[in-house]
Amino acid sequence: LASAQGELEYVPPDDVPSEDLRCAACLRWPVEPVVLGCPGEHLLCRGCMRGALCPVDRQAFARFAAPQRPILALLGRLRVRCTSGCSWTGPRS
Repeated sequence: LASAQGELEYVPPDDVPSEDLRCAACLRWPVEPVVLGCPGEHLLCRGCMRGALCPVDRQAFARFAAPQRPILALLGRLRVRCTSGCSWTGPRS
């Protein structure tokens, strides 16, 4: 999905911002989401996680984990469309 991020466009109503489910660093829908073990337990794209400090609150974290299954299910159901010229529309997962 990481390479598909640039080739997909989110379809209403899923293009409406939801601050709780967006990557806390890049503010996009997370690609390969992780939850940091920082005090804020921020949700990030795996690619936005760099170093040992949370990019949002600059607090150290010693671990990270995949989001809980209900969060992953919600993200997987987001509707997207291809932006490469075809007419495909469907769930992100």
